[in-house]
Amino acid sequence: MKAVILAAGLGSRMGNSINAKPKCLLKFQSSTLLGRLISQFKKYKVNDIIILTGYKSNEITNLYGKSYKCIFYEDYDKTNNLQTLWSIKDLLDDETIISFADVVVEDEIIKKIVNSNYNFSLLIDTAKLRDNTMYVSNKENLLKSITITKKKEATGNFIGISKVKTSYLKHFINSMSKLIGKSNDYYYTMAINLMIENNLKINTIDVNGKFWTEIDEPADYKKLLLKKAIIQ
Repeated sequence: MKAVILAAGLGSRMGNSINAKPKCLLKFQSSTLLGRLISQFKKYKVNDIIILTGYKSNEITNLYGKSYKCIFYEDYDKTNNLQTLWSIKDLLDDETIISFADVVVEDEIIKKIVNSNYNFSLLIDTAKLRDNTMYVSNKENLLKSITITKKKEATGNFIGISKVKTSYLKHFINSMSKLIGKSNDYYYTMAINLMIENNLKINTIDVNGKFWTEIDEPADYKKLLLKKAIIQ
């Protein structure tokens, strides 16, 4: 099993508050957002870790490049993460966890995705609908839609971490291939919608009751720092 961490983005919604570094290098507890995520994957025996970099790539590579594979995606400022992930399609050759780099989650959430036996798993939270995060619609443990889901149709939020088993990789890569060139703004989750349209089952794992947050704006980071002592 490997983990691919999407860390190429500009973090533009953070404004000037982090203009000296990529958002994933914000300090948290005794590490960084990215460092915490790496440690959590390693805790559950996911040691093959790929970090896709873009904005101020050297800052990430200087910290983590000696221990992990850091791959620079040069069009980070022109495209979204569908294209970022597509750029390493040849490395998607084993069971793979895909994670945003700016998410902070409890250890138990990482454990859930690592141990999932579904062909394609998405971590979601149905506790409440949060603004500025990606909505999903699901029924029981099956995904109905993501990314294009309207709030009035949503049953929860995608928390930014998914896993695809080896048996589904060819379907996933094929779905991405059909979207490349159509828009530079697509998230990789658009390929998941296409898989659902082709009658492939995508399963959801609800983390209702567990702590998670995505750092999109300065206020998100400030709230996180207030809770740092109680997050495991």
